Amino acid sequence: MGRKKENRFSDIGKEGALLLPNSLIRHPNMAMLSPYGVKLIVDLGTQYTGFNNGYLCASWSLMSLRGWNSPTTLHKAMLECEYYGLLVRTQSGGLNKPNLHAFTWRRIDEKTDKPLAINPTGKPSDAWKEPREKYVYQKPMSSRSFRSRSKKRRHEKRVA
Repeated sequence: MGRKKENRFSDIGKEGALLLPNSLIRHPNMAMLSPYGVKLIVDLGTQYTGFNNGYLCASWSLMSLRGWNSPTTLHKAMLECEYYGLLVRTQSGGLNKPNLHAFTWRRIDEKTDKPLAINPTGKPSDAWKEPREKYVYQKPMSSRSFRSRSKKRRHEKRVA
């Protein structure tokens, strides 16, 4: 008779674990990820059960409890993780509806009572494998700066 195979997952405990493939950890996209991006991946990993990929929420109300001090930093980290293909947005937020995300190295799960904008997948998209240039945050153009430029243009037209 063969020996019973040792189950090392019992060392983890009942709450589960976030498993990151070594190929992901060693990839250049992961190496270029900022510390805030890494923290976001880890913090979203605390929500991951193995059956809820696609329903991970990085809302300010949840992330402030995980030690985030600035909603702007959280937003920048989210955009960076999306840029490098580590996260994919499965639901765009709005009034009383949060942005939801999925890890791209895991398949997107389905909850029949909570449909997503992206269909569930049978296998991971592995979008993180696509090499990217270094991420540079592009500050969105605020409506105020647009208005001030419009005033300037109107003034230039009057003078001319």
